[in-house]
Amino acid sequence: MRTGGLVVAAGLSSRMGAFKPMLPVGGDTLLRRGLTTLLRCGCGPVAVVTGRDRELLEASLGDLPVHCIHNADFSTSQMFDSVRLGLAWLAPRCDQVVFSPGDVCLYRPETVAALLAGEGTVRVPTCGGTEGHPVLIASEAFGPVLADSGEGGLAGALRRAAPRTKIPVDDPGILLDADTVDDYRRLLAYAEDRGAGT
Repeated sequence: MRTGGLVVAAGLSSRMGAFKPMLPVGGDTLLRRGLTTLLRCGCGPVAVVTGRDRELLEASLGDLPVHCIHNADFSTSQMFDSVRLGLAWLAPRCDQVVFSPGDVCLYRPETVAALLAGEGTVRVPTCGGTEGHPVLIASEAFGPVLADSGEGGLAGALRRAAPRTKIPVDDPGILLDADTVDDYRRLLAYAEDRGAGT
């Protein structure tokens, strides 16, 4: 069973006001932090979908064994379009994919392990009853997701592709992103509190 990784970092970061993938967290960047967790958990191949500042991102990942895919339409497309680009590249290369947005980066390796040990075509981690990322997508859902209209984004496509299995984890990091400045501050505070930034 080969498990790929997919991280999407092609957004405009318009709500943040700064380029999210390159924001620092504990001596690394948001994007690299999530990628290194996936790699440490044995995911491979790992694909990164880029958009804005492609060259900067690719240069920052030069020492990591990841494959970069550029969404040339990043300024006018949705995250789901980037997901499909990455999934199309990964589909013939693996049996399942662990997906996360680029700004969700403080989930624990134990959470990835719980997803891998679970059952079901689509596995979603929950913490305190709230769903988060990363999400595991098995190969049975690749075709339906790639052919989906994208209504409701990836969440809508996954609901239409297969029943979801919720995987409870003790990991608030699955709920933390950096959509806004306040979100980013909460993420940094959590990293400092839990030692997740070291």
